[in-house]
Amino acid sequence: MRRLLPLLAVAVLVGAGWLVVQHLDNTGTTAGTATQTTGTASAATSPLVRPATAQGPYKVSHITDGDTIDVMIGRTSTVIRLLGIDTLRRRSPTWRSSATDRKPPPGPPQLLSGQSDWLETDPSQDKFNKYGRTLAYVWLDQTLIDDVLVREGYAHEYTYDKPYTYQARFLADQGCR
Repeated sequence: MRRLLPLLAVAVLVGAGWLVVQHLDNTGTTAGTATQTTGTASAATSPLVRPATAQGPYKVSHITDGDTIDVMIGRTSTVIRLLGIDTLRRRSPTWRSSATDRKPPPGPPQLLSGQSDWLETDPSQDKFNKYGRTLAYVWLDQTLIDDVLVREGYAHEYTYDKPYTYQARFLADQGCR
């Protein structure tokens, strides 16, 4: 299971993002998206359950870096930028280890390579970033990959412009290292 977790998370993120994007395109809103906006410790540490609004599963076709993946939605490769986190880039002068190279023992070099995941978009955030990438959380089964990366120290919490659904949780997990 630990070997499959990264891949499933990416697939979940991609799937959820696509479905939410489709839903938003049709209605302009999302309904039933799970939120976790309180700043309390109990909210940040409570168990997560993949929301029913998450879309997928979608197969991860490529991992660009620790916070950017490609998933196949139908016959189209879609670039997904994981919400709420940031990781080092391979070409960064300070690069040593990143979520891209996370190696759960024993396991593949990448967390989500070849896995199927679910995507969850966030109604408080834009559908796409300035580079045209779909913004979404990635779920591998019932595991939020964005959260795992922060909790294990492969990513840090990143708020681009405004608070997001899992912000309190990611900040609490980042403080636990």
